[in-house]
Amino acid sequence: MVFLLILLGFVLVMMIPHVFFLLTLQKALNRCSERNRTQEPGMVWIALIPLVGLVWNFFNVIRVAESLENEFRSRRWHGRGEDYGHGLGIAYCCLVLGCCIPYCNSLFGMGALVCWIIYWVKIANLSAELEGSSRFRRDRYEDDEYEDEDDRPRRRDRDRDRDRDRDDDEDERDERKPWDRGR
Repeated sequence: MVFLLILLGFVLVMMIPHVFFLLTLQKALNRCSERNRTQEPGMVWIALIPLVGLVWNFFNVIRVAESLENEFRSRRWHGRGEDYGHGLGIAYCCLVLGCCIPYCNSLFGMGALVCWIIYWVKIANLSAELEGSSRFRRDRYEDDEYEDEDDRPRRRDRDRDRDRDRDDDEDERDERKPWDRGR
């Protein structure tokens, strides 16, 4: 009986950080606009179901990374080489699965713990950037680092070019004589 109480206490203590981790994932998804989400924020809690959570963690990692990437791209804050925690998250999930292998579980467990903490911090930082002002992102990523398929000039560049062309047209009109207008 005492053993079961100790085991239950251990499980509850280990669940507290996991709950806060899932809250971080949910918060990150909530900060993404609905059109950029690939998963509803409440779906992260499926990871608490025993055994199902081992597989569902992969879905969480992939979909949170996709959602964050979509959101950062739509805000034009995407940085070159940014994977939004995808690589770390997949490494964490694979190491957690490796914990199921007898005699290797402690080795995989230490690696999983390290990757989990780093992944958690990365997602928390990305989520904080979404919540914060855009000034932070503009300072961090310059426009020349932005990789996108869209080669059109930014709006203010188009407006400046249009105004410059309009000024040139007005100058030409002023130089023409009234008898030259028909030509």
